[in-house]
Amino acid sequence: MTIFTAINLKMLSMASAVSLSSNLDNIAIGTSMGFRRIGLRPRDNLVVATVTTAGTIASAAAGKALTQIIPDNIESMIGGAIMLLVGLWIIYQEKTKPEPVYEDADAGSTSAAAMPADTAVSSGSRMTLSELLTLSLGLTLNNIPNGVGAGMLHIDIVLLGLLNFIASLATLSLGVHVGRRGVRWLGTYSGYVAGVLLAALGATEMVF
Repeated sequence: MTIFTAINLKMLSMASAVSLSSNLDNIAIGTSMGFRRIGLRPRDNLVVATVTTAGTIASAAAGKALTQIIPDNIESMIGGAIMLLVGLWIIYQEKTKPEPVYEDADAGSTSAAAMPADTAVSSGSRMTLSELLTLSLGLTLNNIPNGVGAGMLHIDIVLLGLLNFIASLATLSLGVHVGRRGVRWLGTYSGYVAGVLLAALGATEMVF
């Protein structure tokens, strides 16, 4: 394996880890949508993926710009620290948040899932444009710290954007799919996985 190939593999693995961890919360949201029979059209999923990817690219570009004023020897330390802290914060939030109760859109029964029952989208309906944009912007805000950290670690922005777009489409679709089949544990634990993955990546970059 050449040095060039090794660098490319490292870049790919880092971009993949950031993209996956940034979008695992889509599974929790999609699970709730599926459980409550909220419709997700392909174009809706494309809108969410486009908006979150644009936000990720913009924040990564901002992080990369910050490296112009930060000494080279601490760029990786700061970028890794951002990801580590965000990952730990996600884990903390998952451990301390109360277990919500949801209403099944079909049977009218209650059960634990991944989003509050009073979310803006009504059970058994399709999302309006305003609801779709609200969801997209909310998910984008979650991606901003990860994007900044990725930019400071000099992760290729185009690669990051492409992988984020794919991950967003896949995770939201997966969440809706399993939610419609009553599988809620995947959405419950996706936040922990995202936090651990992001914290591990940050710690690795700080040490190595």
